[in-house]
Amino acid sequence: MIKRLLDEVDLRVGYRTFLRGAADAPVRGGASWAYVLGTTTVVLFLVLLVTGIALAIFYSPSSTDAWASIVYIEREIPLGALLRAIHLHAHSALVITAFLHLVRVVLWGAYKAPREATHITGLILLVLITVFSLTGYLLPFDQNAFWATKVRMGIVGGAPVVGELQTRILLGGNDIGNLSLTRFYALHTMVLPLMFMALVALHLVFFRRHGATPRPKTSDADAERATERYWPKQAAFDGVAALIVIVLVLAVSSHHPAPLEAPADPAAAYIARPEWYFLFLFQLLKYFHGALDVVGKVVAPTVAMLFLAALPFLDRAPVRRLAARRGVLGVFAVGLLGMAVLASLAVRADARDPALAQQRVRAEREATRAKLIAKDGVPVEGATFMAANDPLIRGERVFWAECASCHPLEGVEPRKVKAPDLTSYRSKAWLRQVLRDPDSRRLFGATKVHGMKPLTEASEAELARLVEYLHALRGTPAPTAHAAGVEALLEKFECAKCHDFEDDYGLDGPALLDYGAERWVRNVVENAGADHLYGKPNTMPKFMGRLSGRDITAVVAFLMSLEDRSAVGLWPNVDEPAPTPRVVPTSTAAESGG
Repeated sequence: MIKRLLDEVDLRVGYRTFLRGAADAPVRGGASWAYVLGTTTVVLFLVLLVTGIALAIFYSPSSTDAWASIVYIEREIPLGALLRAIHLHAHSALVITAFLHLVRVVLWGAYKAPREATHITGLILLVLITVFSLTGYLLPFDQNAFWATKVRMGIVGGAPVVGELQTRILLGGNDIGNLSLTRFYALHTMVLPLMFMALVALHLVFFRRHGATPRPKTSDADAERATERYWPKQAAFDGVAALIVIVLVLAVSSHHPAPLEAPADPAAAYIARPEWYFLFLFQLLKYFHGALDVVGKVVAPTVAMLFLAALPFLDRAPVRRLAARRGVLGVFAVGLLGMAVLASLAVRADARDPALAQQRVRAEREATRAKLIAKDGVPVEGATFMAANDPLIRGERVFWAECASCHPLEGVEPRKVKAPDLTSYRSKAWLRQVLRDPDSRRLFGATKVHGMKPLTEASEAELARLVEYLHALRGTPAPTAHAAGVEALLEKFECAKCHDFEDDYGLDGPALLDYGAERWVRNVVENAGADHLYGKPNTMPKFMGRLSGRDITAVVAFLMSLEDRSAVGLWPNVDEPAPTPRVVPTSTAAESGG
């Protein structure tokens, strides 16, 4: 029954003739693992095609909905997160196999006559693979996607004469927006796949016409004698290689999910970095500035591609042996070495960049927060609006823009420390350090608000009781010293001479009524120099009027959240019996407590 059905299909379609022709295709020089790279590249493209179609079903290409639709795919669609990861890592694998295929073509001289057309179509396919990356990278519309695409569009716009026009056509305007997403989506899901499949078909036609290129040291006569049919040996090599690559992609995807940062925000500061396979070009651009900018953006990449395209015409050696082609192979090797060196320099520079390291920490925190609040639904204004108006996300951005120039936080210090380290601010560890060593460089020693007597003579039990009391002052109602049982301790260490604990009257030190509560923190942000706070010695700017009420509320919410972050290892002196050496500014200032 099945045979009869297949016979009927073959009568109308002729698939058996096609399969027989493919199986009988000659492999000059014999089957080889070196020939599997082309097949694995095509297989990886098919994986991308299938996963891309599945993702496109649920994706919404609009600036308000794109990020939320990715969250929906990961959270609500069965295996949606794995699907995204496979799509991402399959593309990286595609870049690797296509690049290795190019290296083999150059080393084996597979570009030489009569295979010029095969070589040129292969190069165009390689360019399309990079364009796939450029168009697909924007689609999640998160912070990294937005800012990295903005940088790439700056490179495209740097092309002489047509650069600005190209950018406007791609973006649909002067900047990235809704039209940009729809155009990139159309290119990524329709135009580029059709172009790629058409070129693959043409590439295969040329390949079938001229056959595989044997090893460079193999003579034509030896290659003819060693010719084998594609089936079964080369087919087995191709099948095993494709299976291994697919298994590797699945393994990597199961352990490394596709990243998704907070929604794109054009108003937020962000340090963009390209994908790993563009790092060499990113590093190259650092060396060209001003009028020479076009060299890194346009001239160098164009010269490299023209060299590869011209190889069939530059290499006039009558044979394919490596020794006979030292000139072109030497140039090619220098290019590969240059790419490797540039990429390694970029990785090294990024690894030593504290600002980038801190941004990655913040990006992960913002992403976690954005996904958490998205569980309650994304407003109609979009994910960017949602994230930009969340107090914690907005507050952290305001802090790094307005406060980080003076305050250290979690290992990141400004060029000149002018204010206390706010790592784990308000936590018991932070409070303990203030009591134990208030004038250390990490606290008030680098400010004019100094002179508080360190409680070096307090026992561990006494210190712990005072820390508990200070920590409890934020409560509603705040405990009195009598109720907390610390009246004797406050008198013993003369704390009440400088601090008012049950009213907002300023003495030499700040009043500690509601100390650590939201109202107290807000008062410090708005005007730390108020009489009941740090008074005349204070040099912290008055942010009331400088920041909007919404920004003050947001930064206060962020400061309140710092307590929940681990203080382990961040306050190394909290368990030492003596304070660190005191650092007192040379300028004279009235003594004041912390």
